[in-house]
This record gives sequence, structure tokens and C-alpha cells, in this order.
Amino acid sequence: MATATSHWLLPGRGSSVAACRRAAVRAVANQANRTGLNDSGWLKARTTKVRHSQRLLFHTATTERVPKTYHDTMKVNAIREALLIDARRLSPISAVQYASKLRVSIVPRLFLYPIVWLVVGVYVSCAVLSRTQPLHGYEGLFGNVYERDGAFSGASVLVTFMVVFYLGYCYNRHFEQYAALRDAMSTLVDVMINARVTLSDAQARTVYCYVNLLHATAYVGMTPALNSANFLDRFIVEHDLAPSPFLQEKLRMMDVEHSGGRSFNVCAGWLIQLFHDAHKRHELDGESYRTMHEEVLKARSLLNSLYAYQHQVIPFVYSHLVSLSCFFYLAFLGVEKGARFTPDSSYVFGAAVPAASFFIALVTTLGLVEIGQAISDPFSGDDREDFALPSFLKSCADLTFHVAFSSHMCAPHIEEAAAVVATKQESGTGFAEPSVSAPPKPLRRRSVSIAPRATEMTGTPGKAGRDTVAPCETSTSSPSSETSSDLPAAALST
Repeated sequence: MATATSHWLLPGRGSSVAACRRAAVRAVANQANRTGLNDSGWLKARTTKVRHSQRLLFHTATTERVPKTYHDTMKVNAIREALLIDARRLSPISAVQYASKLRVSIVPRLFLYPIVWLVVGVYVSCAVLSRTQPLHGYEGLFGNVYERDGAFSGASVLVTFMVVFYLGYCYNRHFEQYAALRDAMSTLVDVMINARVTLSDAQARTVYCYVNLLHATAYVGMTPALNSANFLDRFIVEHDLAPSPFLQEKLRMMDVEHSGGRSFNVCAGWLIQLFHDAHKRHELDGESYRTMHEEVLKARSLLNSLYAYQHQVIPFVYSHLVSLSCFFYLAFLGVEKGARFTPDSSYVFGAAVPAASFFIALVTTLGLVEIGQAISDPFSGDDREDFALPSFLKSCADLTFHVAFSSHMCAPHIEEAAAVVATKQESGTGFAEPSVSAPPKPLRRRSVSIAPRATEMTGTPGKAGRDTVAPCETSTSSPSSETSSDLPAAALST
């Protein structure tokens, strides 16, 4: 991993906790000062303070750990994707033989905490005292080996239970957030599929923009690792999500990265308003309107649940109890293992084996706690185990783009029916000319070339209508033409 990106992925949660604590103190102070404000002043001050508090709560990562540019963001995202590939490819049994993977494991991160060095110091000090016997009354200080063996047997069971319970809670929290993220993306794709079938081409293009803006602004407002400078602006340009200057200005005024969850709720409102207007103009039937309306609200609710996870974290009293128990357990375990290095003991069973046992307990206990903390908040932006959000957003944008504008979305039975009608019309059998809509203007998108959804049929098109061969129009030109259907030549000659 490049040195330039390694400092973004270090734990260092002390600054984040301090920022959250300062935000809480400010909130209490603001509550106490409200009595001296008039109505208008109170409303203005409240709006400013709430926005500032949300900025601290949702963007608590320090500046040096946040990627500066879009290229840096994608580099960090590639590191997370590479770790996912390693997790699928490497077996837990054989992963230890890859020494190069040790630097991305949990072990180097543990030694960034002072408490780890303090526990190691306790073990080393006890081992030195036990070996050199500088104090008078050595037997009274450490006792004999039989007293030491059973003195610490019960604590290990309790600490093991607490750590396993803590890790299980963190894993369930991680899985629930992933399920909400996955279901929200799937629901937005469902909205795009329904819009592709029931709405016009221009309206489907607008739905494509609003759906992906809703998706992107939700995560940019949630995680401190993404902002307008290092991701959102470039993402909007690449996928052509703001084709009009008016929409660009609206996004700029929304201040997405500091607005918390307000921005994606506004985009959800845009979608519902678009469906409502189409329903009032009788361009969208009632059943489709209700379905799409419910899907948008479902996606909004799932994304809002992710914000709730960011607000309601693991209770502090339990985290403190786990930390306190692990510290004293490891400290006294260091005393017990260090006292085995007596003057008459061997270096193998007096120093090496107890030291290995102590370090295994240290890495396992604190490593599980650290892993639980990392996976419990996969949107923090501090850990390599966080969700690769740019990959999710790009995948959703590419899929909805394909649904909205690809000619392959046209159902085969409609293409076949249109080809048969066109063939009968050309042969003069008296079939009426089907009414089709004009071909949509191809969407301009960088490095993407996808055929338009429909091509103009020969003859004079009639008035567009949803009860005709639309929304999947096909060409009636010769099979050798560039706009010909994908059907075989035998089917077109029937």
C-alpha cells in the first residue's frame, strides 16, 4: 500500500470521540442559552447550531485522514476491494503463510494504542524481577509455582464471554447495516425499472438522475470519507446526473456533505413529485404510481436507518466495561506469565513459552475488540474494513443507466410483434400503421456508448400512446441497417 494513503486508514478514533464529545457539550450549552433569544433569533440560531452539530457528528474524521481528491478516494476504495478479494480467495488456515498480508491485518494496529505497550511493560517488568530477584523476600512477592497456576483461572472465562458477546453484537450490527445498504440499492433499481416501462423517455431520464442523486447524497452526507471535492462532483459529471444548470445550482445550495440526511430526503421528494405529476396528467396509472411511490419511501426508510445506526452506537457503559476487564485481565496475566521466569527455570519453558502464551492472549483479546469496533461502524472511513461505497454507487449508477437507456431492455415479444406489423404493412395487407413515439436523444456520458432505446420506424408515425408498441420501439429497416432489430433474419422475413 502506498505511503500516501496509509494514514487515512489508521484507527485513531480518539479525535473522533473528542469531536463528538465537544458537539454534545455545545448542544447542552445551546439548550441553556435559548431562553435569552427571541422567536426569530432563536430560529436562526437553532438552524445554524444544529447544522454545525450535525457537521461535527457526521464528519468527525480528522482532515489528514480524509482523501483530498477523487483519485485518492478511488485509491482507498481499491484497497478495500483488494481486501475483499483476499478474504474470498485465502483460507483462514493458510492465510498466515502470506507474510506480506500481515501489514494489513489487525496486529499492527494494536500497537498504536498506549494500553498495549503498558500491558507489555507489566509483563516484561515482572519477568525481569522474577529472574534477577532484586527485592528481599522474593518468595513472599511471587509465591511458588503451585500457587500461581490456579490463581487466575476464573477471570479468563468471564473475559472470554464478554469479548465474544461484544464481537457478536458488533457483527450483527455490521450485517444489519449491509442488509439495509443492499436493500436500498435494490429498491432504487426497482424504481428505475418501473419508470422505464411506465413513463416516457424524458421522464425516465429524469428518474435516472434523481435516483442516483438520492443514493449518492445519502452516503456523502453520512460518512466523513466522502465529500463534494473528493467524490460527489466528479461522480455527478461522470454519470451526467445534473444535466441542467438549475439542478446544479440546487445541489450546490443544498450543501450535501454538511446537511446530514436532509439532501437525500429532498431527492426522494423530487421523485415522488415527478410520479405524482405524471399520475395527474394520466401518464401513469394508479397501480404503477402506488408501487413506485412505496418503493421510493422504502428506499428512503432504509437509508434513514443507516443514519440511525450512526447516531445510536454501542452503549458507553458496556464499551468501558469491556475495556476495563480486558486491561486488568491482560495486566494480571502478564504478572502470572512473567513470574514463571525464575532463576532456576529454563529459557524455553520459563521465558519463551510463557511469552508466546501472553502475546497470543494479548493479540486475540484486544484484536477481537478492535475488529468489533471496526465492523460496527462501516461508514466511519477510518478502517480498511469499511464498506467500499464508491463501488456501490458506481454499480447502482451503471445498472440504472443500462435499465433506462439500453435497447436490450425492450421485451422480445414486443420487438417481434412490431416486426410482424411492419412486415405486413410493407406487403400491403392492410394493417394499420402503428403509432410510435419519436426516438429519444441519446444521453451524453463519458466513456460510455450505448445504443438509444428506440429507433424510428419507416413511414409516418402517428400519435404516441402507451397502448401501442411503445415503450419498446423497433426499427423496420433492412436487417443490414445499423438500426435494425436484434432478431434473426428468418424472423424478420416472416
